[in-house]
Amino acid sequence: MLAKQIQADRTLVTVVPVTHREPNNLDEAVEIPLATKRRLGLDHSRSWVIVNEVNRFVWPGVDLRPVSRNEPGQFDYGVLPPSIFNEIKAKLLACAKAQRLAAVNRTK
Repeated sequence: MLAKQIQADRTLVTVVPVTHREPNNLDEAVEIPLATKRRLGLDHSRSWVIVNEVNRFVWPGVDLRPVSRNEPGQFDYGVLPPSIFNEIKAKLLACAKAQRLAAVNRTK
């Protein structure tokens, strides 16, 4: 996640999407291992981080909700292991360098 304060009480957030749909191009995705999903409290279905797209939205807003199992006001599920984070980062940067990175504005 990348966050940039745009006003005193508003932040522009940029995130990579996670999906259950298997991507057509595995070079533009990173599968989240089941052990990591379990540790983060996610479901057991296969999931991928899509690295040829980022979603942007203004927060606070409707696009980010607290995680019910966490402390009040906590919005994350946890931290990815460095190896997975680094793979996501490398593939994201490769997509950006190849001009295959799309930014989707989610704020209405």
